[in-house]
Amino acid sequence: MRIVLCSALAILSLILSACATAAPVVTTATATPVPPTPIQTATPIPPMPTPFPCDAQAIRIEISQRYQEFQEASQTYEGSYTLYCTWIPEGARNLEVTVSGLEADLDLYLDLDAGIVAYTDYGLWESAQDGIVEETVTIPEPHAGVYYIQVVSFERLPSPYTLLVNIEE
Repeated sequence: MRIVLCSALAILSLILSACATAAPVVTTATATPVPPTPIQTATPIPPMPTPFPCDAQAIRIEISQRYQEFQEASQTYEGSYTLYCTWIPEGARNLEVTVSGLEADLDLYLDLDAGIVAYTDYGLWESAQDGIVEETVTIPEPHAGVYYIQVVSFERLPSPYTLLVNIEE
């Protein structure tokens, strides 16, 4: 044991003396730091922006939460609807938006553009059944991003309702 320890100390002494007599390295160029490259995973999942971008007049809602709402009566179209927005993540399937618990004829419109559903009773996807029935829109393979949802009182009558947005991941 004593021989091994003495040999190790001798080797360490040689290394230290070699380092002490070596000429210092001088660099004159200034290097620009390079940011580390992120590690790629097999299935990259983009994070949901916090907060996700939403048109100023839209109410931000989350997936899988029930919203108990009330649509006011109005003489104008602009006063007879409520505009919402939600974020749908990459890889989501079967986006389903449902309006239930109605006491008046409410309709449901969805679009990727707030400007379309904010001023007209139109959207890329819609459910506008006659009468007081649950309205549902299903999109089997939604694109990731912000979706705008308009709930409108077709006859401009007041009504409570429950709004629910669900997806499969």
